[in-house]
Amino acid sequence: MKSRTLLFSVITLLCFYTGTSQAYKVKEADKKFEKAAYADAREAYTQLVNKGNRTKHILQNLGDCYYFECDKENAVEWYAELITRHNDYDDEYLFRYAQSLKTIKLYDKAYDALSEYYQKKGIDLGPFGKNTDMDYVSLIERQSGRFKLLDFTHNSTGSDFSPQFALNKTLTFLSDRYVPFSEENKINYLLSTSVYEVSGTTLQKKSRDIDTEYNVYSLIYTKNGTTVYFSGSKKNNTKPAGAVRMRLYSATIENGEWKNIKKLPFNSNRYSVSYPALSPDEKKLFFVSDMPGNIGKYDIFAVNLTEDGTFGKPYNLGNTINTPGNETSPFIAKNGDLYFASDTHFGFGGYDIFLCKYKDGKYMDPVNLGQPVNSIYNDISLIIDNNTKTGFFASNRNAVGENKENLNIFKFKQVKDLILDCGQFIHGRITDSDTQKGVSSCMVRLLDEDLKEINRVKSDPNGYYKLNIHCADVHRIQVDNPSYYLAEKFIYTSSFTTNEIELPIRLNQGKGLIKTTVHTTDGVKIVELSPAYFDENATRIRPDAETEIQKVISVLTKNPELKIKIRSYTDHKGSKKYNRKLSKKRAIATRNYLVKKGKIASGRITIEAMGQSNPVAQCGNNCTENENRFNRRSEFIILK
Repeated sequence: MKSRTLLFSVITLLCFYTGTSQAYKVKEADKKFEKAAYADAREAYTQLVNKGNRTKHILQNLGDCYYFECDKENAVEWYAELITRHNDYDDEYLFRYAQSLKTIKLYDKAYDALSEYYQKKGIDLGPFGKNTDMDYVSLIERQSGRFKLLDFTHNSTGSDFSPQFALNKTLTFLSDRYVPFSEENKINYLLSTSVYEVSGTTLQKKSRDIDTEYNVYSLIYTKNGTTVYFSGSKKNNTKPAGAVRMRLYSATIENGEWKNIKKLPFNSNRYSVSYPALSPDEKKLFFVSDMPGNIGKYDIFAVNLTEDGTFGKPYNLGNTINTPGNETSPFIAKNGDLYFASDTHFGFGGYDIFLCKYKDGKYMDPVNLGQPVNSIYNDISLIIDNNTKTGFFASNRNAVGENKENLNIFKFKQVKDLILDCGQFIHGRITDSDTQKGVSSCMVRLLDEDLKEINRVKSDPNGYYKLNIHCADVHRIQVDNPSYYLAEKFIYTSSFTTNEIELPIRLNQGKGLIKTTVHTTDGVKIVELSPAYFDENATRIRPDAETEIQKVISVLTKNPELKIKIRSYTDHKGSKKYNRKLSKKRAIATRNYLVKKGKIASGRITIEAMGQSNPVAQCGNNCTENENRFNRRSEFIILK
């Protein structure tokens, strides 16, 4: 009996010791992780995993050790185990898992992870739909080979980054070279950076005054060289990686030295502001921030510069450029084009560099620059001279050893023009609905979802037209001629494919807005309008839907004897019972709009909740967000 008691006591003590030892080792590994000593933390977590300790905490930190050292290929294994083994992980790990999957070219799985991440965040996947992603891979391959890499002989074994043009055809960049490696240097955030200038083949270190006080992370000079805007932090900062808030400063250049350094007024202790860039006329300052008003994590913002030297209110550049992920390092070329890097616009992995053409006062859809500029690593900070077609960017593709985040500068020359459209166009003939003859001099306009004009063309003497379209799923076409009613078509196209869409258009003689026309489907008359569309799981009338409903109001006002039925639909998400209730709410919301805004008697309007029946896009449970959007609609049917 005594021996059995002794054995039980020994086993209990061993279990207690093992548990205590494990807890101690986890605590020690966490200390290293919190100090950003990722190599040491990784080794400690790996030992714990090898002994069977595969908790959520250890798996996510082990994945992060690789992720934060830009070793996303190895991060995949641990994020995958975290997500499959545990259900209560933070949503952020889905995002990191997706970014890591891209680097090993598992684009299908990357899409699935991103889709789940956005769904959990309640974010419209929009232009990142699966069909778009798969087509985008082909488009990137078509872009590749349009740049040639050239020698740049001024890189070091440290980090060299943020290239920028300066006066007299010089190049400036930032570097932490000559900073002796130590654990402290590695832990502290940008412990010691300096500004360097390249003139011809000569490299020299710039202002000593700025080096003694600030770590400069990015900068931009005005064209006359009298002012510099830069982002940075105070030197000798003991905060760990990621804890330092970057700020924007301005300085005047006096005898080559940076003087009169001032914080810009929109800095804050609550968010970072970095990567300044100037518009060609120097009336706008662009920058990157996670300030309020951001769409994702870090977005590109702009602020107006007034003549008296004050600043306007910063504003977000919008979701054509910014995504739910990170955008960084904007550069505005002399022709107004915007270059920037993103880890969420579809690319090879890590950060890819994109171009948004500046046309008619706004930026077009982003275009990936392809290889060799982009790689599976982080490629950022591209600058280019429009005249010589030469430029520079930074990448960690050549980093070796434990310092996989170290950047080098690459020089390039553009040797071919980029593909800036999707190879799609709409064409057809515009005819008189009575005579069937072609109608010349019609203005054909392409509008986006906010009813802003994207492109326009006139029909030829025989009524034919051809209109290039953008890489988008939804297009609104309006045809205008002084002798005819305005005509409008609403079409759905796939993205990034090379094809043509034939769209004949018939015009009705008369003047004014769209003529009241109907067509018959299954024995019922339907007003010939675009349906009114809804956001996911919402009953609010969208601005583009208001435009369509205003046309219904016009029809009912001009024809007081008419009565209509509103049929409302949902997508396939959710149960049939839930969708039936949701479609009823949408029908009621549409009717209330007609009654309150249009002053239409409620007795002239009946409603019918259709739920998820009769989908326009018949894709079942495999719909893209744009296909789901077409199924979430209200239709208007003439009863009398």
